[in-house]
Amino acid sequence: MSVDQFIPSAIRPVPHTEDLPVPVPLQQYILDSDDEPTEKLEKTPQTTTSTDADFTADLQSNEIHRIKQEELNDLIRNLDLTKCTVELLGSRLQQWNLLTKTSEFLYCKRYEDLVQSFKMERGLVACTDIDGLMQTLNINHIPLDWRLFIDSSKLSLKAVLLHKGNNLPSIPVGHSVHSKVSYENVKILMEAIKHDKFKWQICGDLKVISLLLRLQQVFTKYCCYICE
Repeated sequence: MSVDQFIPSAIRPVPHTEDLPVPVPLQQYILDSDDEPTEKLEKTPQTTTSTDADFTADLQSNEIHRIKQEELNDLIRNLDLTKCTVELLGSRLQQWNLLTKTSEFLYCKRYEDLVQSFKMERGLVACTDIDGLMQTLNINHIPLDWRLFIDSSKLSLKAVLLHKGNNLPSIPVGHSVHSKVSYENVKILMEAIKHDKFKWQICGDLKVISLLLRLQQVFTKYCCYICE
């Protein structure tokens, strides 16, 4: 039985005639002497024009446009660049002499005064100078007016100071990523922020309270956190 009896789209080989000529391959690719495909490019010049009315360019002017400070700020904001990429862009523009003499890169440096109060040790970033941090934020630190909120997950741990009555913003004082939540890590956090000195009242969920009191953690199998 022939193939076309099973597949309706299959046809038998037929001889080529004037009505059915031999197909000619496309000349988009040619082979050189090394049998490597190379693209056959036309030598006719190609011009492209933009039809977007929002992005128009002055093609008649050949002068170099040096970027002003306002244009530079808009460019950085529109591109949503990070500090590292802004520094790279600035060095390139200055190297190519595309900036005006009054243009400069402005960074947000407010965090530099706050970083001095934090230290990183064993994967934990904690504030070791609470009084200095409060002084930088222009806040009168009264420990009785603040609560230490501790929250944890399987791989992270964070501590935040919450003002009594929420009259002042919350202040992060500790954060740890990729650290197993355990009593030892919580103890390191408490020692880093000097909880024994300020004696803040601690608030948190049942899991954190169980960690601090060295009690049995709550699971579905053992619903009571006091005993098993």
